[in-house]
Amino acid sequence: MRQKILRTIEQVISASKGNIGIFTVSYKFLNKLRKTKIDQQNLQRICEKYKKKYFQEERGLTSQENALLIEDFKALRAKGKEMDLYY
Repeated sequence: MRQKILRTIEQVISASKGNIGIFTVSYKFLNKLRKTKIDQQNLQRICEKYKKKYFQEERGLTSQENALLIEDFKALRAKGKEMDLYY
């Protein structure tokens, strides 16, 4: 199941020209998804494959830390980056 989700995420990343966000039902599922591999590639390596910056919200971030993470994510568009990944 997680491999299927990861393949779908890769399809979206490869086809998208704008920013995307991926949200999961829980941090537990997020961590399982992060550890899932297809063809020796996990989520972070898939982003690297398509030259996309990888952002990840961590459990326990303060609202201020999370806001800074989102600002960094949005700022890449202003720098001419077409697509980034955040979840």
